[in-house]
Amino acid sequence: MTMTLISAADLATHLGAADVRVFDVRHDLTNHAAGREAYAAGHIPGARYLDHETELAAARTGKNGRHPLPDRGQFGALMAAHGVTPETLVVAYDASGGMYAAHLWWMLRWLGHDRVAVLDGGWQAWQAAGLPTSTEAAAPVQAGAPVTPAAPLVGSVDAQAVLDN
Repeated sequence: MTMTLISAADLATHLGAADVRVFDVRHDLTNHAAGREAYAAGHIPGARYLDHETELAAARTGKNGRHPLPDRGQFGALMAAHGVTPETLVVAYDASGGMYAAHLWWMLRWLGHDRVAVLDGGWQAWQAAGLPTSTEAAAPVQAGAPVTPAAPLVGSVDAQAVLDN
């Protein structure tokens, strides 16, 4: 079941279900603390915060870009630690037009997880709909086995092979 978007109203009907995980990925490239501060000030009830700089990116080496992809196995373990299983519907939201939520959507698809959606309109749509917010941290969940990465969606390109042709 591949999904792309879910409405605030539809998400509201799924909140609290055992097979749903909501992730707040609000972020600001100029103030890395802003997302965590926004989460603490209010978020969708039950949502878990994921830090774009430290959890959704690998360590920067100075040669691997601003937000290098983490190891797929480590990312799978992070998702499992949040209780994500192959049956879990994952919903991501941000307050930046969907840029960060779409990044998490793509990363989960890259991992091979297809039950993932972006909240249509993000945090602003949730608020505009007058839906409840919370400042409570998400309840602990039982971690599952690390999510085993599926085959990559695309093949790798060997730079040397390209240069040799």
